[in-house]
Amino acid sequence: MASDEAQKLEPLRLELQLQAHQLNWPLHVGPPLSNQGAFGRVFDGLWTSTQEAVVIKYQRHSRTNRYVTMLDIQSLKSQSEQACTHTPYMMLYFDQGGLPEYRLYPLQKSIVPVEYYVGVKATLCQTLPAAQAKAYFDIESLGGYMIIFYKITNGITVQQYIQQNPVISERQAKNIIILIILNMHLVKRSLVYHNDLTASNMFLQTQPYPRVLFIDFGDADVMDGYTYNQLKIPPDMWTTNYPGGLRGTFHLIINACQECKQQYPQNISQTFVPPQQQQQAIVEQSAMHPWIVNDLKAVIDNPQFPYYHWKVFKT
Repeated sequence: MASDEAQKLEPLRLELQLQAHQLNWPLHVGPPLSNQGAFGRVFDGLWTSTQEAVVIKYQRHSRTNRYVTMLDIQSLKSQSEQACTHTPYMMLYFDQGGLPEYRLYPLQKSIVPVEYYVGVKATLCQTLPAAQAKAYFDIESLGGYMIIFYKITNGITVQQYIQQNPVISERQAKNIIILIILNMHLVKRSLVYHNDLTASNMFLQTQPYPRVLFIDFGDADVMDGYTYNQLKIPPDMWTTNYPGGLRGTFHLIINACQECKQQYPQNISQTFVPPQQQQQAIVEQSAMHPWIVNDLKAVIDNPQFPYYHWKVFKT
């Protein structure tokens, strides 16, 4: 009984908490949705200035060493279920020339820049229209909580489409595959690695034209443009991200930072110089992170280099 009463008070508590932090948004918080999960609490909501229905996600954020931009992200809503994507710092697409264009937005002057674990600051692409930024604030201002707003739109995931249409034509399958490949190109061109690309994270729309949009970039990484473009090695070898979402070599580097305190010679790249220019570029990386030299050597000495899978590293 006490638990039921507490749940009834949650929307009011959330509204009061926003007001206490001078976040006077024209927002009415409705009851929590039934599909709660480890990702946080989800509420129905209403943006009262426009009478626009929204989904509000209220989540404890453990990564208190970084700020996150809260953007108005696409969400799904159907008659049978409500689900929301959770992408704290990325808008999914623009329409340009009749095609969906994925972009990462810049962090506005009023928004604290995203700082990665190693201090890398990201300035990401073109200007974000103010009307599309419904809410943003630093996560520490609410004591480690963050709140994300989602637009409600009509659509279906590729997984739901296949489940509802177990028999599809070859032409339908071909069109979906082409759209997925197109989006892969657009996302990679922005140097983004999704890390969780499944049929349930592909959003299928038919209006105003057929398109597949990747959603749920919560585990996404921003790739290191130099190593990706110059070395052409698998992108998840050199991606960077925050703790808990680390991938490949960066995961190893962070662990080594904590565990290995001994000194390394500054000229380590001179003591280990492979002949090929491509290998030399990796050696320059290893000079910055000398504790991974042996693991890197195992990779570049492999006949399949540079396409040898990153899991050769001890993670």
